[in-house]
Amino acid sequence: MASEKSEDYTLIQAVNPQGNSGDAVMSYDDQEKINLFARRNAQLTELKQEVADKKKELQSILDAGDACDEIMLSEEDDQLMLYLYVEFKVGEIFVSLQVQEVQEFLEKMKTKVADHITEITRKMDDVKKSMDTLK
Repeated sequence: MASEKSEDYTLIQAVNPQGNSGDAVMSYDDQEKINLFARRNAQLTELKQEVADKKKELQSILDAGDACDEIMLSEEDDQLMLYLYVEFKVGEIFVSLQVQEVQEFLEKMKTKVADHITEITRKMDDVKKSMDTLK
């Protein structure tokens, strides 16, 4: 004897534009797909915000690098550069380092943030593909 597959259905109260209510029947699988799509959409929104935040962080790193370059260009004596310290803000604290150390640190930070943006963008693409299959 073949077993029959029964689907669970949920009764949903629907209202049409004229204001008349009607009953619509939706399968459990369809409702699960709708819920999964909503979760993916929320995840996509969070990832977009994270990319925007990381781009702002990257821009501030680039601005700090430009300021550091200006300091190096303004100093004529290379020997003086060995004793010149620059204070810059990392998170909530200020750090005092030599100009060359600051440039190295900023390059590392720029690479790290750019890699993180790439990773988040890859996640966004995966979420979009998942959403496209659910449509």
